[in-house]
Amino acid sequence: MGRSIVAVIAGFVATVVLSVACDAVVRVAAPGAFGADGRSPGPAMMVVGVLYTLASATVGGFIAARIARRAELMHALVLGTLGAVATLLIIVAAPAAQRTMGMFVSAMLVIPATALGGWLRRRARTGP
Repeated sequence: MGRSIVAVIAGFVATVVLSVACDAVVRVAAPGAFGADGRSPGPAMMVVGVLYTLASATVGGFIAARIARRAELMHALVLGTLGAVATLLIIVAAPAAQRTMGMFVSAMLVIPATALGGWLRRRARTGP
C-alpha cells in the first residue's frame, strides 16, 4: 500500500512540475502569447497548453506505473482521476472570465493521458 501511495504522489508531483515548467518555458519563449490575466488569447496557444498538459500527465502516469511495479494501469488511472478532480477544482476556483476551453478539454483528457503513460510503462516492461 505504501508503494502505491508513493507512486501516485510521485506521478502527481511530476505532472504538476512538468506542466508548470512547460508553461514557464512558453511564457519566456513567447511573452505575448498570454494576456495580462494569464489566459491564452488564441486557439493555437490553447492547443499548445492542452498538449503540454496532456504530455505531462502521460509522463506522470508512466512514473506512477514504474514506481508501483504492479497494477500499472490501475495506478495511472488513480493518478488521472486525481488530476481530473484537481483540474475541475481549478476551473471552479477560477473567475469565470479566466476559464478557457483548454481547461475543460484538459479535465476531460487527463485520465486517458495518464492511462496511456501506465500502458506505455506496462508495455515497456512486458514487451510488445
